[in-house]
Amino acid sequence: MGDAHAAGRVRFGTLADGDVAQLAAAFPVWSKEAITYCVVVEGGDPFNAGWDMRALARDPAAARGCLARSFALAWQLDCFTKPTVPLINGLVSGAGVGLSLYGTHRVAGEGFRWRMPGPAEGWFPDHGVTHVLAAMPGHIGTYLALTGATLGRADAYRLGLLTHCIPARAFTGIAERLSDADPVDPILDGLHEAPGPGALERYEAIIARCFSAPTLEDMRARLAAEQGADAAWAKATADVLAKASPLAAALTLRLLREARSGDLREALIRDYRVAHRLIACADVAAGGPPWSAKADAATLETYFAPLGGDELLLASRAEMQAPAI
Repeated sequence: MGDAHAAGRVRFGTLADGDVAQLAAAFPVWSKEAITYCVVVEGGDPFNAGWDMRALARDPAAARGCLARSFALAWQLDCFTKPTVPLINGLVSGAGVGLSLYGTHRVAGEGFRWRMPGPAEGWFPDHGVTHVLAAMPGHIGTYLALTGATLGRADAYRLGLLTHCIPARAFTGIAERLSDADPVDPILDGLHEAPGPGALERYEAIIARCFSAPTLEDMRARLAAEQGADAAWAKATADVLAKASPLAAALTLRLLREARSGDLREALIRDYRVAHRLIACADVAAGGPPWSAKADAATLETYFAPLGGDELLLASRAEMQAPAI
């Protein structure tokens, strides 16, 4: 991480637990320092930062600590009152989504791609991302959560996952100008380029028809029944759902539906309850089929129950943003 001047600058290669701890310590300092008016996240490939779930599953206690710190950082970023400017020109995935999504600005270069791992890996879209996906129109968020589909820059911009599309060659200049205390919005607005149509737009009607179904089985049936030019796409999508972990898919669908109300803080606490238990599931350690975990209603209820002394403790937004005394 760089020193804080006019702009705090974060530079690293790939996100690790130690980076999460450093960021968690740095943001409260930056929030109180008058000299720091924004934070730039840059360098390497920091946004392709999903945890190795199979490795974490070998030590569930350590994994829970990693996840708790990373989820708490997502809330910290959402409550940060100064501009944040991640500069992304590669894959943003997993914990990297939490690092980039909960700030004021999200800048993408030509190489930007977005993917949130989920049921295909025996997991779910964590870091409160279901709170964002549940608000997307036409059940697109449900499609993304259950399939783990990858978005390009144009679709991500249209869905509100990005604020600006700017050529990657301009990133160094952006960081330098922000370090010189130039205003954020005029810089980014002046460089923004319309990304054009997205690849997902063609399938919006099918997604709305099929992913509005009440159950996973109904979604698969509707996809299988699709006819016409896009029937092959629908069948391939149904196959993705069929190969996913039944437990992780059911958990994801319930998380999406519960995320339709409440705020990000509630979503993160709910995510941690599920993650705390799911990390010990054999399906996570396996990382792929054949799946063995049950997905009945009684089992699902156990994943959402409060954790007592192990609950993820997050201060309220007002407490997070209270001025220093």
